[in-house]
Amino acid sequence: MGAGQLYESGIERSAREKGNEYVDPYYLYGAADMGDGTYQQNRTDTDNTASSGIYGTSARNYYKGYLDHNSEAQLFDASYIKLREVKLGYFLPKSILGNLPVRDVFVSLVARNMALWTNNIHFDPETAMANTGGGMIPGFENLSLPSTKSYGFNINFKL
Repeated sequence: MGAGQLYESGIERSAREKGNEYVDPYYLYGAADMGDGTYQQNRTDTDNTASSGIYGTSARNYYKGYLDHNSEAQLFDASYIKLREVKLGYFLPKSILGNLPVRDVFVSLVARNMALWTNNIHFDPETAMANTGGGMIPGFENLSLPSTKSYGFNINFKL
């Protein structure tokens, strides 16, 4: 999130005019201390661009400060249902094999990681783990790679 790679970090940027996403300051939600003991709403835009308010900051600090250091914004539902493997096969009849020196020939198509149903749009909850150099840490995602789908063809037989 702090690197600006997730959907949530692009909402305000994508609402701004192309080419000016990083030009003007960004304004965070919250209260602004006016210095006289009073407070006002810091962010005042109504067009979801975070482009007006009292105290602004750079796009990097805006997203890094809010999304990268905000535990609540980083919580994801890790529940999922996954279709791990589908195998469609067929035993060839002995009549087709004729006098071949093989028997019980089984031909199949195999597909793995065919579907994932989850409310988490960012990563596969099963593979999301951070590597600290000292080992894997469950529950923390750090630039995990997407799950790969694989397709294969098998032939099994007995001699």
